[in-house]
Amino acid sequence: MVEASVVEGATLENHVEMGPFSHLRKGAYHLKAFHLGNFGEVKNSRLGPHTHMGHFSYIGDAEIGKDVNIGAGTITCNFDGVKKNKTVVGAMPSSQ
Repeated sequence: MVEASVVEGATLENHVEMGPFSHLRKGAYHLKAFHLGNFGEVKNSRLGPHTHMGHFSYIGDAEIGKDVNIGAGTITCNFDGVKKNKTVVGAMPSSQ
């Protein structure tokens, strides 16, 4: 279910929940059973199945594994002043 949110150039698999007021930008790919809280934003990132992302968070240019809990207010910051680098967060150990 997508509630009062913007989805542009993103892919959503089954059983994705998001919003309200979330923003999925170009290149966002959410695997099944993903949850995105209020005011979350994702750009050019792949988020694993059963991953939960709290409200007021931004994930950009990242790959997030299965069953990861991204806390509220989390930001991936991966610009070194010259180029953007990919942030990688692996699956929870019990999910591997």
